[in-house]
Amino acid sequence: MITTSLCFIAVGVVSIITHVFVALMSAKALSLAPMIVNFYGFSIATVISCFGYSYFTFGIRPKRYFYVPLFLATLLLGLALSSFIVYFSIYKLEWSLTKGVLLVAIVTHVTMLSMLKVWGERLTEITLNKFLIGVVISLVPSVIFLNVHLGQIINHDTAWYLVATRRWLEGQVLYDKILEVNPPLNFYYTAPAIWLADNLGLSDIDAQYILFSAILWGSLFWCWNILVRVNKFNGRKNATLILALGFTVIITGLPYAVQREHILVVLLLPWIVGLLLEQECEHQRRGASRAVLAAAGICLKPYFVIYPIFMTVFFVISQRSIRPVISNANITMALVGVSYVVSVALIHPVYFTEIIPVAKLTYNYAKSTELILSSIEFIPLLFFIVLAIASYTLQRQTTGIFVCLVLAALAIYVVQWKGFDYHLLPLYSWIVLFCFWLMVEHYSPFKLKAIALFVVTFISTWFIKTGPYQVYQTEWLMQRLQQLTPFNSLVVYSTYVSIGPILALRNNAEWASRYPTFWTIPVIANTDAEQSCSSPKSCLRLNEIAIETRAHIMDDLTNYSPDLIVIDKMPGYITNKDFSLLKFFSRDAEIVQFLDARYHVSSDSRFYYLVRK
Repeated sequence: MITTSLCFIAVGVVSIITHVFVALMSAKALSLAPMIVNFYGFSIATVISCFGYSYFTFGIRPKRYFYVPLFLATLLLGLALSSFIVYFSIYKLEWSLTKGVLLVAIVTHVTMLSMLKVWGERLTEITLNKFLIGVVISLVPSVIFLNVHLGQIINHDTAWYLVATRRWLEGQVLYDKILEVNPPLNFYYTAPAIWLADNLGLSDIDAQYILFSAILWGSLFWCWNILVRVNKFNGRKNATLILALGFTVIITGLPYAVQREHILVVLLLPWIVGLLLEQECEHQRRGASRAVLAAAGICLKPYFVIYPIFMTVFFVISQRSIRPVISNANITMALVGVSYVVSVALIHPVYFTEIIPVAKLTYNYAKSTELILSSIEFIPLLFFIVLAIASYTLQRQTTGIFVCLVLAALAIYVVQWKGFDYHLLPLYSWIVLFCFWLMVEHYSPFKLKAIALFVVTFISTWFIKTGPYQVYQTEWLMQRLQQLTPFNSLVVYSTYVSIGPILALRNNAEWASRYPTFWTIPVIANTDAEQSCSSPKSCLRLNEIAIETRAHIMDDLTNYSPDLIVIDKMPGYITNKDFSLLKFFSRDAEIVQFLDARYHVSSDSRFYYLVRK
């Protein structure tokens, strides 16, 4: 086995060398574009891979008719990955051809080797018939998702990431000319959508929806293979569960599709299904491979690390052993997490040196406790408690896992303490998924299944009634903007991101600011930092941040000279009644002079509208 593995790796090394050599020689001899020479290198290396990997199969002897589609799928994914890396590294990051092709060859062929190794062991355990059924069943929710969202608007946070990522790929520096309080991972997750939009002639929004649907399909197909391999349920129940997983993702994500919480749910699904069916495999490679995908979701926000922590605590208590702490899955998640942190420190060091210190001081505004608690829909939560108590005596392990998921979702919501509705998206997803699981399980009595069906119906009706993403003040302002002179660039000065970059995206206008919203201002306003602050030490730093913010505003005004500026008269999260954005701007004479000299001003009850002369 060791000899076979070494031969398998040797084939991969030869493929990498071949890819680099052919690509560089093609570029030198034929003067072709990077994308073309990469395709040549990939193609020749693939021929070597085909013969090599066909021979060295780690002792697996799959049927020929099944091996061909498996290898073809791997090649298509490898080609898509290599093309994207070339595009991103050479065209966007402006790396040299040698450096870019070397990165492409290593990442692509290592990834393909891993996929062939993992898929070869997993997928050849099921028949071609079940494989194809899984492909189709997993595709159904993805198609429904696209049918619901294509051509529709997108939520404000994702809109900002689309705007900012495009700007980043065009050469602007992240955390300098693009100021974002969150870690950079979602920019990288959004980059493929920009690539799709540019190469397929799609809108950025539609490309993002297509990318998400592809990720959803991959996650559901992975879950299908776990279900088939474990063989706990029959084929009909397996298909029902996959459709139920897809329905859960679609219905609970209806108002906030492609939010980070929505992506998290999709990336966690194989890990969760694996936990429910193969708890013992957390100490095996299968648990580790699912943990990689889960970690890719958990790294989106530091708070998401609560999920594996809660799950580990549960397994430690239930197994009365500390072995789950050092399971392969936990070690894998830790390695992925540490690698991510190190990568951010190396590639985006300013995030740790400048953004985090500022965010700690300023990004702590929130709604009142009453509003935060009132955002939780307690009816499904109470029904979940009833179902959990009733099912715990029937199946402790399964119930315990779902209780951990729900508690983790609640803990993350409370720890963030912002009261945003989309922070609760995972909570409702786990409740709906628990209900579906109870309806499929053989041990559940009829009464329990009836209650579960009622909860699913209640939550589904609630989300359908809420409908796709829509914010009243965004739509109102959108109508007002359409009545103004046509514009090509826009900035909205407010503390609400929901009336920020999303309006530029919907109007096909350039967003003329490095900020998605003024997330630094509420604390400055509420502490009255620039006048009579009660804490001199913290206010000294807040004064510096206020000056920096105005300097950024002036710099953006000079660089972009936007056609339209909208100023919010009632910015949110501010309790100081004497504060206004106009007063904040007036402390910088240069901003005042610039606006007075170049803009006509009109207003209504909510906004000032500054149209360039």
